[in-house]
Amino acid sequence: MLENCAKLSVLAFEPIEAELPIIDPNKLSTDQKYLFAICKGISRCDISSSLSLRDPGKMSHSRWLTTANQIFKLYVATIEPSMELKTLAKYNIVDPILQRNAYFGHPENILLAMLADERKYVRKVGLRRILKCRRRASNVPDNISILKLPCHTQAVERCIRLVTEASSSVCGNEARDGLIRAKLASRSELPKFETKKQFINVLK
Repeated sequence: MLENCAKLSVLAFEPIEAELPIIDPNKLSTDQKYLFAICKGISRCDISSSLSLRDPGKMSHSRWLTTANQIFKLYVATIEPSMELKTLAKYNIVDPILQRNAYFGHPENILLAMLADERKYVRKVGLRRILKCRRRASNVPDNISILKLPCHTQAVERCIRLVTEASSSVCGNEARDGLIRAKLASRSELPKFETKKQFINVLK
């Protein structure tokens, strides 16, 4: 049902009260902009025609952001939503959804994000947590130099898609891991072509 809700029309719906933060839309991604706009529309019971025609994004089991977009679109397009759908919609209208995806919520990734934060006190807290876990000294240096590594590259997005496809195809950690490894091995063995001429030569 969620996968087809993008084509549904907005109907009369019950507003959900929420206090949304003041956010600069220019700093948000396309999916985040949609989420913020539809959250604001649901809280005000006012969905513009342009917003109703926008695509909430392709649903992915490993990305909570687009799934939340689909839930909100289904909520405003359902005349008598079920209690489960109401609960999901009310639960989702919160600020943290605008700031994180489910796959990025692991404790070690949160600590890594804290170390790369622009705010000095956040970096100190992150480092203090790590030192505490390692049972080392609690002295935190003033100058913390952390490499900023990309986390939303195309390679990361490919891995997310691969994990999502594996989760939809098989059940269990071992089966999912085996399917992912098999696909990666298959891709590494396939020939790569830089030009069309190379591809034609192989066909000959």
